[in-house]
Amino acid sequence: MEVFNNRQRGGYEEISSYGPKFYRQVKEMDAIYRFAGWTADCMADSLEALISTQFVMNMPAGQLAFYERLFAIPVEGMALDARRRQVFAYMFGNGKVSGSSIAAFAEILCGEGAEATVSMGSALEVRILSEKAGDAAHQQLMAYLGRTLPAHLPYSVIYEGYMKGVMYNGAVWHDTEIFELRQVV
Repeated sequence: MEVFNNRQRGGYEEISSYGPKFYRQVKEMDAIYRFAGWTADCMADSLEALISTQFVMNMPAGQLAFYERLFAIPVEGMALDARRRQVFAYMFGNGKVSGSSIAAFAEILCGEGAEATVSMGSALEVRILSEKAGDAAHQQLMAYLGRTLPAHLPYSVIYEGYMKGVMYNGAVWHDTEIFELRQVV
């Protein structure tokens, strides 16, 4: 995410363009321009780093680790994008527990294209339709439900997925006669 760095020209060129052209020929003023340009570049980089920590989906790994420790999220062997989705789900999925909040949490954990529905019969049933729902998402969802739902409420999570690709059926055909046709006179 680039907010403050326009990357069209550096800080020195930007700062020196505001002053008169003959100041660039004066060594002292050129040194001041260079220092001010360097300072402007440092400030822009620092502001970019600060802004990136404010949005979970752009957060660097170091800042993400802070939230993972805060929410006690296990992250062994997970990709950075999956870790970001989990922290996002924990940050915005907490609060009042309802069917829609559980469905939203499940959709965030399972990634793009996931659809979750929650129904309540004799037990709470979370049904997830996703192509990419993995074991880590399942474990996180089960941990979340176990932590947020009342202990007396039974629940189950059902994953349904699409299967893309070619399916070969191993049928073998034989040229044998099963029955005989004859004419009876």
